[in-house]
Amino acid sequence: MMQEKLDLLLEKYDVPAGAEMSGTDEVIIGGRAYPLLPHRFERRITELKKMLGDGTTGRISAVRCGHVSPCTVPLYGLIRREFDIARFITGQEIVGVTAFVRAENGEDRAATLIAEMSGGAVCSMEIADTLPAGEGHIDKHEVITGRGLVCDRVVDSQIPAQSVYLYGESGDEAYTDVDYELYGLDQDEAAAVRCAFALAKDEGLRAEALSNAERLDKLMAAVKRSAESRERVSVGSDEV
Repeated sequence: MMQEKLDLLLEKYDVPAGAEMSGTDEVIIGGRAYPLLPHRFERRITELKKMLGDGTTGRISAVRCGHVSPCTVPLYGLIRREFDIARFITGQEIVGVTAFVRAENGEDRAATLIAEMSGGAVCSMEIADTLPAGEGHIDKHEVITGRGLVCDRVVDSQIPAQSVYLYGESGDEAYTDVDYELYGLDQDEAAAVRCAFALAKDEGLRAEALSNAERLDKLMAAVKRSAESRERVSVGSDEV
C-alpha cells in the first residue's frame, strides 16, 4: 500500500521523478537507492524542531531520548534513529560518544549513551529492544532549554496516545489517523512515504540523505568502539 500512496502523491503534485519504495528503509529513484529517515517527517518531531529553532525556547542545554521497542527490532537500528533525531531537532552535530551496552544471551539488548553536541548541548539516551514481539514502540524526546522543558509527548503520558480505542471480547484495538492524504497507513508508514516523496521532489534532499547516512555510519562505528572500550570516542564535526 505504501507504493500505491507514493504513486498517488507523485501524480497529484506532478512530480516527474519515478520512485519505488523498498519498505520503510529506502527508496529507489533513477536507479539509485536513497536511505529514508522517516522520523524527520513525523509531525511531533518536526514541531519540536520548529520550536527549538525559532528562538521560542532559548539556548539548548540538554536532550533526553528514551526508546524501548519489541525484541525483533535491532538495538543499533534504534540507536541510529535516536542519534539522527537528536541531530535533526537541535541542528547540532554529535562530536563525541560514550556508550554502555548490555548483552543478554549473546545479543545486545539495552544501551545508555551520552552524546556531546557541537553547539555545547549534552544528549543522554536510554534505549532497549526488550518488549515482547508484536508490541508497539514507546519513545519520548525531551529538551532542556534556557526557558524550560520541551517534550514531543503529553507530559503526563507514559505511552503514545491513540485517537480512538475500541474494546471488545475479541480484543482491544486502537486507531490514529495521522495523514488525510495517506489514509490507511500507520504513522511509520505515512512518514516513510512522505520522506520518499520529498526525496523524489528535491535532488538536494537526495544528496543530503546520502550525506546523513554516511555521517550516521561513522557515529554507529564510534558507538561500537566506545561500547567495547568503555571510553569516550571523538567524532570530529568537520566530518558532517
